[in-house]
Amino acid sequence: MRIAVLIELKSSEKPEHVKKDAKVALKQIEERNYQNIESLQGVCIVREYGIACYHLKSHVEGRYLELDAQRCWVEKADLGTPSR
Repeated sequence: MRIAVLIELKSSEKPEHVKKDAKVALKQIEERNYQNIESLQGVCIVREYGIACYHLKSHVEGRYLELDAQRCWVEKADLGTPSR
């Protein structure tokens, strides 16, 4: 079982923007097709993180996806690292 981690980083202009910018970063992973199945061959689990920072303040938004039988990414609850 192969796992991939996709990360998009943002630099916020104001400290009150870090939460919004982290959500924007997470959305960009999907919009820019980083989760393309062809480039992630053999991967069946993807963890995605949108991270925004303003100096020492930061915020992280995350998502856990599994590949289903139709080869589509399905968001699921993250129950930790799978056992081997």
